[in-house]
Amino acid sequence: MTVADRIAGLPATARRSLALVLLLGSITCVWFAIAVPLRVLLQAQGQWRESARAQLAGNRALLSQASAVSGAIAALPTKVTWKRLYQPGVDVDSSLRQDVTALSSGAGITVQSVALLPATPAGALRQHGVTLTGSATIDQLTGFITHLKAHQRYLRLEHLEVTTPASQLPDRNAPLQIKLDVYAYGRSGAGPGA
Repeated sequence: MTVADRIAGLPATARRSLALVLLLGSITCVWFAIAVPLRVLLQAQGQWRESARAQLAGNRALLSQASAVSGAIAALPTKVTWKRLYQPGVDVDSSLRQDVTALSSGAGITVQSVALLPATPAGALRQHGVTLTGSATIDQLTGFITHLKAHQRYLRLEHLEVTTPASQLPDRNAPLQIKLDVYAYGRSGAGPGA
């Protein structure tokens, strides 16, 4: 006796119930075999679309800023600050040492040494520095800083150490031991306006 013969021998309500169970089982299998993977695929595709839209929006924003950036780069050579940099072809280390020595002497600072610091890249520029050690009164140090700010080249005071004497006279400013780093920037020949 086969399975088909056994099912045929069942009462009509049992056969209908069995057919209904088999139909529901088949529908469930089809659902998990086709509909669920299809839904997962559509969700993944939707997420990819959203990611692509966000990336395109970011790229459009960068592209819209590109003309403003290129215009700003083209205008650099006309800026006052750009002209205050040491120009290509100049020995920046020697010029910076001479400028700092002249400014400190002009302010009345007694210079003990002016040592070069290693040059480092700073974007499209190179940062050059010197360390000055010496002695000065507070008025001379203030004058030096004022001359530094007003110099034709862009010079920046980055580090300042001041040591005061243990005793001071009441009627005049005591000489201070100073150590300071002054930095300047030199242009390479590859930048705008070179």
